[in-house]
Amino acid sequence: MSIRIVVSMILSVSMISTVYASASAPDSPNWKPGPTPLIEPGPAGTFCETSVKDPTVVWSDGAWHVFFTARGLGEYSIGYASSETFSGLRNAEKIQIHQLRGESESYAAAPQVFYFEPQGKWYLIFQTRDSNYQPCYSVSDKIWDVPGWSPPKPLIEKDSPRKWIDFWVICDQEQAYLFYTENHQEVKVRTTALTSFPHGWGPTRTVFAPVHEAVHVYKARENAEYHLLYELRGEDGARQFGLAKAKDLLGPWEKVTDDYATGEQLLYWNRYPRWTEEVSHGEFIRSGSDQLLEYDSNRPCLLIQGILRSDHHDDYPNLVWRLGAITLERKTLPPDFERRTFEDDYGTLSCLTRPGEGDPLVLIPGTFSDATQWNEVVSFLPSDLPIILIDMRGHGGSWPPKPESSIEDLAQDTLWLLDQMGIERAYFGGHSLGGMISKEIGRAAPDRTLGVLSVEGWTTYKTAKEAFASDMRSTLRPDLAKERAAKRLRVESVWGKEAMNEFATAWRRWDGFEFMKTTDLPIIEFYGDRNRPRPTREAMYIPDRENIKLVWISGASHSLPSEKPKEVAEGMTRFLNSRSEN
Repeated sequence: MSIRIVVSMILSVSMISTVYASASAPDSPNWKPGPTPLIEPGPAGTFCETSVKDPTVVWSDGAWHVFFTARGLGEYSIGYASSETFSGLRNAEKIQIHQLRGESESYAAAPQVFYFEPQGKWYLIFQTRDSNYQPCYSVSDKIWDVPGWSPPKPLIEKDSPRKWIDFWVICDQEQAYLFYTENHQEVKVRTTALTSFPHGWGPTRTVFAPVHEAVHVYKARENAEYHLLYELRGEDGARQFGLAKAKDLLGPWEKVTDDYATGEQLLYWNRYPRWTEEVSHGEFIRSGSDQLLEYDSNRPCLLIQGILRSDHHDDYPNLVWRLGAITLERKTLPPDFERRTFEDDYGTLSCLTRPGEGDPLVLIPGTFSDATQWNEVVSFLPSDLPIILIDMRGHGGSWPPKPESSIEDLAQDTLWLLDQMGIERAYFGGHSLGGMISKEIGRAAPDRTLGVLSVEGWTTYKTAKEAFASDMRSTLRPDLAKERAAKRLRVESVWGKEAMNEFATAWRRWDGFEFMKTTDLPIIEFYGDRNRPRPTREAMYIPDRENIKLVWISGASHSLPSEKPKEVAEGMTRFLNSRSEN
């Protein structure tokens, strides 16, 4: 059956069909909270015994660094925690930065951290209660050196009797911009030349309203837009985020939505209890740590302060806030693709489909990647080829995770998706774990398998060590390594390390060698040569049989779809063309 016919037919009522929009136009988003808070209040008698809130976070020097407002012992101060893994923040030591406090009282709150490249220094921007909330700054040569942060200095002398709150600095190539909220209503901005920072601020401008507080501004990494994240407070006191956009940091700012992230949009995984029902004072996980404040607006992850509605009362200083992550999986789709999502007894399974003529090619991503892993490969495949890109459970549009899954289970998930769309037969391909799943589909359903296209998909877990000495990334460019780490973070932020580790063992519990020795299905295997002598088929557990073709791609390692998308696509096309000629 042609997938062009399939995608136009009326599907069962269990189907949810969604086309996701760009970051600047959210379409009923669902945010996935992390399994537990990452940073919680400390024990009685500590500087953070009541709450931890107002997080700011960067990745630097091989670790995550989080600064936050701490409430405890009757005062507000700034705390610090660090961990090599995002999940590890849960067990990280919380340290008070004693020297950061106001002159009129022992108060400091609402920090922002960034590395100011023109001076080669780290900056903390925060507020004290001097002059009815005074913006201050502190600098350090080393972000992790808690005693090394300088005593606070005024960022700007307050020249208005109205309340200023939640100060935020972002820069472009010429100027620094100081954003803040005045009187819990208007967004103000001032500018200074990069050469004058942190001094020389000009007159104030009103650029946006209304807001409550917590205005944070970022540059979207994918385009020339700036995004302004702001907090609103409902009539019942509940907090939520709105989003505005602009081409220039001075505006004009255009409201996108007041419902960018709300408590009602939180999509929990029942394996873990709820830890927040509100979304307050959040910081996007940035793509870097510098003053440009870039972030991936197609795959946003927020570190927020959260609270249950039952714990939200009128005594604000004693509210028990916790810090945790929420992640939005909305993505820009490849051209001509549509998202299709179906409900089963466990949750939802999702895929991206593109119509075309002939038999479809089904592509399955690797561990902790989603369907969009194939975007670049797809761009080099024939435009009339029907394609289905799979999201495994817990990735992309498939929810919730199922960490105890086996490769056999994941293969059946793919076949079930095809059943829902009325597709009887297809070519199955995949990368890494996805390649192993494609082989399992061939073993379990040979009558539905026209061929297998495996991209670094081991026949057995032994291949990784015996053939490649466990070399997965020796040729990986820094930008690709960074993107790979970002993908894993998005999964870690909503799964947790324990569930990730459980899922990551699936490939070790499967062996396809007997299938490879006996199947008559046409199979093509793609491997990167790591710029070293190529191992034998025997070491790779790939039988030397006429129906199994082995293709080497030079100058690449395990991440072939990212490193060599054109070469992978050309090899797949030749394979598919050779099958159509038979």
